[in-house]
Amino acid sequence: MIQLPSAVIRTRGLLNLRSFSVDEVLEYDDKYVMYPTRDVQGEIQKYAIWMLKDPKVVGVAYVKDLAREMEETDSHRGMLVGGLRFTPAAKKMALISRVELVDGGYASFDLFEHELVPTHIIASEEEIQLVLDHYGISIDTEDDFSSFAIPGGQSYKKATYQVEGDWSGAAFLLVAGAIAGKVTVNNLPLSTLQGDKKILEALEAAGARLTIAENSVTVEKKRLQAFEFDADECPDLFPPLAVLACYCSGQSLITGVDRLR
Repeated sequence: MIQLPSAVIRTRGLLNLRSFSVDEVLEYDDKYVMYPTRDVQGEIQKYAIWMLKDPKVVGVAYVKDLAREMEETDSHRGMLVGGLRFTPAAKKMALISRVELVDGGYASFDLFEHELVPTHIIASEEEIQLVLDHYGISIDTEDDFSSFAIPGGQSYKKATYQVEGDWSGAAFLLVAGAIAGKVTVNNLPLSTLQGDKKILEALEAAGARLTIAENSVTVEKKRLQAFEFDADECPDLFPPLAVLACYCSGQSLITGVDRLR
């Protein structure tokens, strides 16, 4: 019977938690190999995982060998774990071959299922132009923002610009006020584009006493009640919301947290 290292055991356990079936672990001179399977809408899909015994720089040859084995075993996707680093050629081949490259000891994440954070629009075209005009900066760009041209010889003008407070960080302080005492946080304009401003909605739903001024928010302690909140567009609020829920009577529900796994 193979004496498996802890990294392989942890990876196999993680696969089981993700509804994969792992019949056996094969040992070779330089790696451990698993072929987990999973039922995807009535279709059994096989995957191939190579876990290197000794961390090393992984070149394109390793990825090609895994891709070849995936084809021979009819594996849907592959994973190569344990590289100190991966060469550019290896990364390029991995993209083509549906192979995921993982450095470190084991796959400590939701294997083969990554939900990316939706695209964030930092600022609109009008807002960008407003900042450029504020400092007297002229930039020519294509409509699709594929290229930029900045004319030389410009003289930028100095100006005063106030950076607004971070609503994500302020959320912890505001929750502290709701559960422990009065807290006022300044430089939190309600006109902000920051999604984490929604902490105010959660605090209001929980019954906290809010005093909102033009540029500040005050929260005072009050008997709190269970609340429901969708954190899909503001996942950074989950930690302070979890703390808030602990101090509310009843059962609170926080949804939209899948990407935090």
